[in-house]
Amino acid sequence: MKRASSQAAAFGHLSWKCLPIKSKVNLELSLTCGQAFRWRIFENDSFVGVFQHRLWQVKLTGKKFQYKVLACPHWCAKKEQEMKQSKTSSKVCSCHLSEDKLVKDYFRLDEDVEQMKKIWIENDPNVEKALKETGNLILFRQEPAENLITFLCTQNNNVSRIVKMVENMCSELGEKLIDLDCGDNVQTFFDFPPLERLLCDDITEKLRELGFGYRAPYVQKCAKMIDSNGGMKWLEDLRDNQPYEEAFNKLQSLPGIGKKVADCVCLMSMDKLEAVPIDTHIRKIALRDYSYKLSSKTLTDKTYKDLGNFFREKWGNSAGWAQTILFARSLPQNIHLYQL
Repeated sequence: MKRASSQAAAFGHLSWKCLPIKSKVNLELSLTCGQAFRWRIFENDSFVGVFQHRLWQVKLTGKKFQYKVLACPHWCAKKEQEMKQSKTSSKVCSCHLSEDKLVKDYFRLDEDVEQMKKIWIENDPNVEKALKETGNLILFRQEPAENLITFLCTQNNNVSRIVKMVENMCSELGEKLIDLDCGDNVQTFFDFPPLERLLCDDITEKLRELGFGYRAPYVQKCAKMIDSNGGMKWLEDLRDNQPYEEAFNKLQSLPGIGKKVADCVCLMSMDKLEAVPIDTHIRKIALRDYSYKLSSKTLTDKTYKDLGNFFREKWGNSAGWAQTILFARSLPQNIHLYQL
Protein backbone atom coordinates (compact mmCIF):
# COMPACT_ATOMS: atom_id res chain seq x y z
CA MET A 1 0.00 0.00 0.00
CA LYS A 2 1.30 3.44 -0.89
CA ARG A 3 0.07 6.90 -1.78
CA ALA A 4 -1.00 7.26 -5.40
CA SER A 5 -1.31 10.25 -7.70
CA SER A 6 -3.42 8.67 -10.46
CA GLN A 7 -7.21 8.68 -10.72
CA ALA A 8 -8.61 6.93 -7.65
CA ALA A 9 -11.56 4.62 -7.42
CA ALA A 10 -14.25 5.21 -4.81
CA PHE A 11 -16.83 2.55 -4.04
CA GLY A 12 -18.97 4.25 -1.46
CA HIS A 13 -22.05 3.28 -3.47
CA LEU A 14 -21.43 -0.45 -3.07
CA SER A 15 -23.85 -2.11 -0.69
CA TRP A 16 -22.68 -3.99 2.38
CA LYS A 17 -23.07 -7.75 2.51
CA CYS A 18 -24.00 -9.18 5.90
CA LEU A 19 -23.13 -12.44 7.60
CA PRO A 20 -24.30 -13.53 11.06
CA ILE A 21 -21.75 -14.16 13.80
CA LYS A 22 -22.27 -16.33 16.86
CA SER A 23 -20.66 -13.97 19.38
CA LYS A 24 -19.71 -10.31 19.55
CA VAL A 25 -16.01 -9.85 18.95
CA ASN A 26 -13.41 -7.12 19.33
CA LEU A 27 -12.65 -6.65 15.64
CA GLU A 28 -10.26 -3.74 16.13
CA LEU A 29 -8.00 -5.60 18.54
CA SER A 30 -8.21 -8.78 16.47
CA LEU A 31 -6.94 -6.90 13.41
CA THR A 32 -4.16 -5.02 15.22
CA CYS A 33 -2.74 -7.53 17.71
CA GLY A 34 0.00 -8.93 15.48
CA GLN A 35 -1.77 -11.79 13.71
CA ALA A 36 -1.80 -9.99 10.35
CA PHE A 37 -0.13 -6.76 9.32
CA ARG A 38 -2.08 -5.54 6.28
CA TRP A 39 -5.31 -4.23 7.81
CA ARG A 40 -5.88 -0.49 8.08
CA ILE A 41 -8.44 1.69 9.81
CA PHE A 42 -10.84 3.15 7.25
CA GLU A 43 -14.08 5.12 7.43
CA ASN A 44 -17.11 4.68 9.70
CA ASP A 45 -15.52 2.19 12.12
CA SER A 46 -14.45 -0.08 9.29
CA PHE A 47 -11.14 -1.60 8.18
CA VAL A 48 -9.66 -2.31 4.77
CA GLY A 49 -7.23 -5.12 4.06
CA VAL A 50 -6.05 -7.59 1.45
CA PHE A 51 -6.53 -11.34 1.53
CA GLN A 52 -7.37 -13.91 -1.13
CA HIS A 53 -6.25 -11.49 -3.85
CA ARG A 54 -8.94 -8.93 -3.05
CA LEU A 55 -9.20 -5.66 -1.16
CA TRP A 56 -11.93 -5.95 1.46
CA GLN A 57 -13.72 -3.44 3.65
CA VAL A 58 -15.11 -4.96 6.85
CA LYS A 59 -16.95 -3.85 9.97
CA LEU A 60 -19.17 -5.18 12.75
CA THR A 61 -22.68 -4.04 13.57
CA GLY A 62 -23.98 -5.88 16.61
CA LYS A 63 -23.93 -9.56 15.70
CA LYS A 64 -23.62 -8.91 11.98
CA PHE A 65 -20.32 -9.08 10.14
CA GLN A 66 -20.45 -6.73 7.16
CA TYR A 67 -18.14 -6.59 4.17
CA LYS A 68 -17.55 -5.14 0.73
CA VAL A 69 -15.03 -6.19 -1.91
CA LEU A 70 -13.41 -3.04 -3.28
CA ALA A 71 -11.07 -4.66 -5.79
CA CYS A 72 -9.98 -7.99 -7.22
CA PRO A 73 -7.44 -8.85 -9.94
CA HIS A 74 -10.14 -8.86 -12.62
CA TRP A 75 -11.13 -5.30 -11.87
CA CYS A 76 -7.48 -4.38 -11.87
CA ALA A 77 -7.22 -5.73 -15.43
CA LYS A 78 -9.72 -3.15 -16.64
CA LYS A 79 -8.36 0.21 -17.68
CA GLU A 80 -8.86 2.77 -14.96
CA GLN A 81 -10.44 5.12 -17.48
CA GLU A 82 -13.04 2.48 -18.32
CA MET A 83 -13.83 2.09 -14.64
CA LYS A 84 -14.22 5.84 -14.31
CA GLN A 85 -16.51 6.11 -17.34
CA SER A 86 -18.67 3.11 -16.48
CA LYS A 87 -19.57 4.45 -13.00
CA THR A 88 -20.88 1.04 -12.11
CA SER A 89 -20.21 -1.60 -9.52
CA SER A 90 -21.03 -4.48 -11.88
CA LYS A 91 -18.26 -7.04 -11.93
CA VAL A 92 -16.62 -8.57 -14.96
CA CYS A 93 -15.93 -11.83 -13.13
CA SER A 94 -17.64 -14.39 -10.94
CA CYS A 95 -15.47 -13.77 -7.85
CA HIS A 96 -18.52 -12.67 -5.87
CA LEU A 97 -19.88 -16.22 -5.93
CA SER A 98 -17.26 -17.34 -3.41
CA GLU A 99 -16.98 -14.20 -1.28
CA ASP A 100 -19.26 -15.27 1.58
CA LYS A 101 -17.29 -18.50 1.92
CA LEU A 102 -13.94 -16.69 1.87
CA VAL A 103 -15.04 -14.28 4.61
CA LYS A 104 -16.44 -17.06 6.78
CA ASP A 105 -13.23 -19.02 6.30
CA TYR A 106 -10.75 -16.19 6.96
CA PHE A 107 -12.59 -14.79 9.98
CA ARG A 108 -13.69 -18.24 11.25
CA LEU A 109 -17.26 -17.03 11.60
CA ASP A 110 -18.66 -20.54 12.00
CA GLU A 111 -16.39 -21.49 14.91
CA ASP A 112 -18.12 -22.01 18.27
CA VAL A 113 -15.95 -19.68 20.33
CA GLU A 114 -18.37 -19.75 23.26
CA GLN A 115 -17.81 -23.48 23.65
CA MET A 116 -14.05 -22.97 23.56
CA LYS A 117 -14.36 -20.24 26.19
CA LYS A 118 -16.15 -22.63 28.56
CA ILE A 119 -13.15 -24.97 28.43
CA TRP A 120 -10.61 -22.17 28.88
CA ILE A 121 -12.44 -20.51 31.76
CA GLU A 122 -13.25 -23.75 33.55
CA ASN A 123 -9.54 -24.53 33.83
CA ASP A 124 -8.03 -21.07 34.01
CA PRO A 125 -9.34 -17.90 35.71
CA ASN A 126 -6.57 -15.89 34.03
CA VAL A 127 -8.23 -16.35 30.64
CA GLU A 128 -11.58 -15.26 32.07
CA LYS A 129 -9.97 -12.09 33.42
CA ALA A 130 -8.24 -11.41 30.09
CA LEU A 131 -11.48 -11.87 28.15
CA LYS A 132 -13.21 -9.26 30.30
CA GLU A 133 -10.55 -6.79 29.17
CA THR A 134 -10.16 -7.77 25.52
CA GLY A 135 -13.52 -9.23 24.59
CA ASN A 136 -13.69 -12.14 22.16
CA LEU A 137 -10.94 -12.13 19.56
CA ILE A 138 -10.96 -13.62 16.09
CA LEU A 139 -8.17 -16.02 15.18
CA PHE A 140 -7.71 -15.53 11.45
CA ARG A 141 -7.31 -18.45 9.06
CA GLN A 142 -4.65 -17.08 6.76
CA GLU A 143 -3.15 -18.29 3.50
CA PRO A 144 -0.14 -20.50 4.38
CA ALA A 145 2.55 -19.05 2.09
CA GLU A 146 1.75 -15.43 2.95
CA ASN A 147 1.52 -16.23 6.65
CA LEU A 148 4.86 -18.06 6.58
CA ILE A 149 6.79 -15.41 4.64
CA THR A 150 5.28 -12.60 6.71
CA PHE A 151 6.19 -14.23 10.02
CA LEU A 152 9.67 -15.01 8.82
CA CYS A 153 10.05 -11.21 8.92
CA THR A 154 8.84 -10.92 12.53
CA GLN A 155 11.89 -12.46 14.17
CA ASN A 156 13.89 -10.00 16.29
CA ASN A 157 11.63 -7.25 15.04
CA ASN A 158 8.93 -4.82 16.20
CA VAL A 159 5.41 -4.27 14.91
CA SER A 160 6.12 -0.85 13.41
CA ARG A 161 8.97 -2.19 11.31
CA ILE A 162 7.13 -5.38 10.36
CA VAL A 163 4.15 -3.41 9.04
CA LYS A 164 6.46 -1.30 6.86
CA MET A 165 8.48 -4.26 5.62
CA VAL A 166 5.42 -6.26 4.57
CA GLU A 167 3.85 -3.28 2.79
CA ASN A 168 7.13 -2.46 1.03
CA MET A 169 7.39 -6.04 -0.21
CA CYS A 170 3.82 -6.02 -1.52
CA SER A 171 4.10 -2.64 -3.25
CA GLU A 172 7.38 -3.62 -4.88
CA LEU A 173 6.62 -7.22 -5.82
CA GLY A 174 2.84 -7.70 -5.69
CA GLU A 175 0.16 -7.04 -8.29
CA LYS A 176 -1.59 -3.69 -8.05
CA LEU A 177 -5.22 -3.98 -7.05
CA ILE A 178 -6.53 -0.43 -6.84
CA ASP A 179 -5.96 3.26 -6.17
CA LEU A 180 -8.44 3.91 -3.39
CA ASP A 181 -9.87 7.30 -2.54
CA CYS A 182 -9.41 7.65 1.22
CA GLY A 183 -10.75 11.18 1.56
CA ASP A 184 -7.64 13.20 2.42
CA ASN A 185 -5.39 11.07 0.23
CA VAL A 186 -5.26 8.23 -2.26
CA GLN A 187 -3.71 4.89 -1.33
CA THR A 188 -2.61 2.17 -3.71
CA PHE A 189 -3.21 -1.40 -2.55
CA PHE A 190 -1.28 -4.42 -3.77
CA ASP A 191 -1.71 -8.15 -3.55
CA PHE A 192 0.85 -10.24 -1.68
CA PRO A 193 3.54 -11.44 -4.12
CA PRO A 194 3.07 -15.01 -5.35
CA LEU A 195 5.56 -17.66 -4.34
CA GLU A 196 6.90 -17.76 -7.91
CA ARG A 197 7.97 -14.11 -7.70
CA LEU A 198 9.92 -14.79 -4.51
CA LEU A 199 12.00 -17.40 -6.35
CA CYS A 200 13.52 -14.87 -8.76
CA ASP A 201 17.23 -14.15 -8.65
CA ASP A 202 16.73 -10.44 -7.89
CA ILE A 203 14.64 -10.97 -4.75
CA THR A 204 17.37 -10.93 -2.12
CA GLU A 205 18.85 -7.67 -3.38
CA LYS A 206 15.42 -6.05 -3.73
CA LEU A 207 14.45 -7.02 -0.19
CA ARG A 208 17.73 -5.67 1.16
CA GLU A 209 16.90 -2.36 -0.53
CA LEU A 210 13.50 -2.48 1.15
CA GLY A 211 15.03 -2.77 4.62
CA PHE A 212 14.83 -6.53 5.24
CA GLY A 213 18.45 -6.71 6.35
CA TYR A 214 19.69 -10.20 7.24
CA ARG A 215 16.20 -11.61 6.63
CA ALA A 216 16.36 -10.88 2.88
CA PRO A 217 18.18 -14.07 1.76
CA TYR A 218 16.00 -16.22 4.01
CA VAL A 219 12.86 -15.18 2.11
CA GLN A 220 14.24 -16.44 -1.20
CA LYS A 221 15.80 -19.56 0.33
CA CYS A 222 12.55 -20.37 2.11
CA ALA A 223 10.52 -19.86 -1.08
CA LYS A 224 12.90 -22.10 -3.02
CA MET A 225 12.66 -24.92 -0.50
CA ILE A 226 8.86 -24.69 -0.41
CA ASP A 227 8.90 -24.90 -4.21
CA SER A 228 11.24 -27.91 -4.21
CA ASN A 229 9.00 -29.64 -1.64
CA GLY A 230 5.97 -29.23 -3.89
CA GLY A 231 4.99 -25.61 -3.58
CA MET A 232 1.50 -24.71 -2.44
CA LYS A 233 0.43 -28.36 -2.55
CA TRP A 234 3.08 -29.18 0.06
CA LEU A 235 1.82 -26.42 2.35
CA GLU A 236 -1.79 -27.50 1.82
CA ASP A 237 -0.84 -31.09 2.66
CA LEU A 238 0.70 -29.92 5.94
CA ARG A 239 -2.54 -28.11 6.70
CA ASP A 240 -5.05 -30.72 5.57
CA ASN A 241 -3.37 -34.07 6.17
CA GLN A 242 -0.52 -33.79 8.67
CA PRO A 243 -0.92 -33.77 12.47
CA TYR A 244 0.38 -30.83 14.47
CA GLU A 245 3.73 -32.34 15.50
CA GLU A 246 4.51 -33.38 11.92
CA ALA A 247 3.65 -29.98 10.46
CA PHE A 248 5.56 -28.20 13.26
CA ASN A 249 8.73 -30.21 12.58
CA LYS A 250 8.55 -29.97 8.79
CA LEU A 251 8.10 -26.21 8.87
CA GLN A 252 11.31 -25.92 10.89
CA SER A 253 13.21 -27.57 8.04
CA LEU A 254 12.70 -24.34 6.07
CA PRO A 255 15.51 -21.74 6.17
CA GLY A 256 14.93 -19.08 8.81
CA ILE A 257 11.96 -20.84 10.45
CA GLY A 258 12.36 -21.60 14.15
CA LYS A 259 10.01 -23.03 16.76
CA LYS A 260 7.96 -19.90 17.42
CA VAL A 261 7.37 -19.04 13.75
CA ALA A 262 6.55 -22.68 12.99
CA ASP A 263 3.93 -22.57 15.75
CA CYS A 264 2.55 -19.25 14.47
CA VAL A 265 2.08 -20.77 11.02
CA CYS A 266 0.58 -23.97 12.46
CA LEU A 267 -1.91 -21.90 14.44
CA MET A 268 -2.77 -19.15 11.96
CA SER A 269 -2.85 -20.98 8.64
CA MET A 270 -2.50 -24.74 9.23
CA ASP A 271 -5.65 -25.36 11.32
CA LYS A 272 -3.56 -26.58 14.28
CA LEU A 273 -5.39 -24.73 17.03
CA GLU A 274 -3.39 -26.62 19.66
CA ALA A 275 -0.20 -24.81 18.56
CA VAL A 276 0.98 -22.36 21.23
CA PRO A 277 3.65 -19.94 19.97
CA ILE A 278 6.05 -19.14 22.80
CA ASP A 279 7.87 -15.80 22.81
CA THR A 280 9.08 -13.45 25.52
CA HIS A 281 5.53 -12.18 26.17
CA ILE A 282 4.09 -15.66 26.75
CA ARG A 283 7.13 -16.73 28.74
CA LYS A 284 6.69 -13.73 31.08
CA ILE A 285 2.97 -14.51 31.42
CA ALA A 286 3.79 -18.11 32.36
CA LEU A 287 6.27 -17.03 35.02
CA ARG A 288 4.17 -14.18 36.43
CA ASP A 289 0.59 -15.48 36.27
CA TYR A 290 1.08 -19.23 36.50
CA SER A 291 4.20 -19.50 38.69
CA TYR A 292 5.66 -21.71 35.98
CA LYS A 293 9.16 -23.00 36.68
CA LEU A 294 11.45 -23.16 33.69
CA SER A 295 14.03 -25.93 33.83
CA SER A 296 16.57 -23.70 32.07
CA LYS A 297 17.09 -19.99 31.49
CA THR A 298 16.82 -20.35 27.73
CA LEU A 299 14.02 -21.94 25.72
CA THR A 300 15.59 -25.19 24.56
CA ASP A 301 13.61 -27.62 22.41
CA LYS A 302 12.55 -29.42 25.58
CA THR A 303 11.57 -26.36 27.63
CA TYR A 304 9.69 -24.89 24.64
CA LYS A 305 7.70 -28.11 24.21
CA ASP A 306 7.10 -28.48 27.96
CA LEU A 307 5.71 -24.95 28.23
CA GLY A 308 3.47 -25.51 25.21
CA ASN A 309 2.19 -28.73 26.76
CA PHE A 310 1.52 -26.90 30.02
CA PHE A 311 -0.85 -24.54 28.24
CA ARG A 312 -2.37 -27.31 26.10
CA GLU A 313 -3.28 -29.20 29.27
CA LYS A 314 -5.02 -26.08 30.61
CA TRP A 315 -6.76 -24.90 27.46
CA GLY A 316 -7.35 -28.05 25.43
CA ASN A 317 -7.38 -28.47 21.65
CA SER A 318 -7.88 -24.74 21.03
CA ALA A 319 -5.01 -23.66 23.28
CA GLY A 320 -3.53 -21.42 20.60
CA TRP A 321 -6.69 -19.32 20.45
CA ALA A 322 -6.56 -18.77 24.20
CA GLN A 323 -2.88 -17.86 23.89
CA THR A 324 -3.81 -15.22 21.30
CA ILE A 325 -6.07 -13.53 23.86
CA LEU A 326 -3.38 -13.41 26.55
CA PHE A 327 -0.81 -12.28 23.99
CA ALA A 328 -3.03 -9.45 22.71
CA ARG A 329 -3.75 -8.32 26.25
CA SER A 330 -0.01 -8.11 27.02
CA LEU A 331 0.86 -5.89 24.05
CA PRO A 332 0.99 -2.09 24.06
CA GLN A 333 -1.73 -0.48 21.94
CA ASN A 334 -0.42 -0.25 18.38
CA ILE A 335 -3.56 1.12 16.75
CA HIS A 336 -1.68 4.16 15.35
CA LEU A 337 0.43 1.83 13.21
CA TYR A 338 -2.66 0.73 11.29
CA GLN A 339 -3.82 4.18 10.18
CA LEU A 340 -4.06 4.88 6.46
